[in-house]
Amino acid sequence: MKRIVVLAILVIFLTMVVGCNSQKKALNNSSNASTENNKKSNENINNQLKEDSEMEQESKETIAIYKDVSTVEAKELIQNTEDLVILDVRTEEEYNEGHLKNAINISHELVEKRLSEIEQYKNIPILIYCRTGRRSGIVLDILKKNNFNIVYHMHEGISQWTYEVEK
Repeated sequence: MKRIVVLAILVIFLTMVVGCNSQKKALNNSSNASTENNKKSNENINNQLKEDSEMEQESKETIAIYKDVSTVEAKELIQNTEDLVILDVRTEEEYNEGHLKNAINISHELVEKRLSEIEQYKNIPILIYCRTGRRSGIVLDILKKNNFNIVYHMHEGISQWTYEVEK
């Protein structure tokens, strides 16, 4: 009888030891999986924070100004803005009839093809105009799309210009 009791106690003890070991392994496996998931989650969060930081840095570096201005405001810009580039987007014939002093002439139809000629002005104030403001509005969109940062659009056009022009 003593042998049976000792044997029963031994079986119960071994069952408990083996059972506890299995639970430990299961907990360890679960814990390892949880740790892996946490690592991946932290990695994703860190990547997102890095991307957000880079985007924030880029936005700080490239603050763009696109503004419609009247002919009066354009005159003030010409008088008060050092290094202002003036871009006349009318045809060559219209340009020759009269244009703003020091204006560069590139027809609105050719601006995209001739961007290389004005790329050096991406971070310099540019005043664009045409006869009525329609074509220069089209060019404004082209310049925005190509990352020109400071663009003033004389939305009334030169037809409303009451100041001196060059021929």
